[in-house]
Amino acid sequence: MGAVLAKRSLILFAGQAVPDIQLGVKLSRVGSDALEIEYVVTGDVAAVRVADLAVPERRDELWRTTCFEAFVRPRGGKAYREYNLAPSRDYAIYDFDNYREGMRNALDAPQPRIFVENDRQSRLAVTAVIDPQHWWTTGSRWGITAVIEDRAGGVSHWALAHPDAQADFHDPSCFTLELPAPKRA
Repeated sequence: MGAVLAKRSLILFAGQAVPDIQLGVKLSRVGSDALEIEYVVTGDVAAVRVADLAVPERRDELWRTTCFEAFVRPRGGKAYREYNLAPSRDYAIYDFDNYREGMRNALDAPQPRIFVENDRQSRLAVTAVIDPQHWWTTGSRWGITAVIEDRAGGVSHWALAHPDAQADFHDPSCFTLELPAPKRA
């Protein structure tokens, strides 16, 4: 366990139907090069569609069902990285040059280590240990988000902030959590 950097609740996008759940996130620094992001869903977890555990693989379109996401942009920059972290332990990492421009797989990014605790009733925790590499060396802004699909096929969007009339996790104003540069040992 590392130094806790932030604890926040995620906010449901207005007007979306959702099971009776709450989402929280905790970010902790692990050593000097890694960040642990723990997403915790509590409440009626039995109503949430959660993929079965699998051998972790890089996969696209994880956001089409229950998926936890993190976006990071270096302080003062326009380029950003997106992490998609599924409860199956599948993942995707993308780099962008600017708002929704220049999307490409971040093939140089180390595979995140993803741990899942799911009692299938009232608590689901997905913890990812990631190496943000240069994306946070000068300080960074983070957008922490989640897509939750219920068992009836309804999809809801959760974030630290929803600044627009529609859910858009890529919007720079969703990157509301500021973290300082990591201290090197």
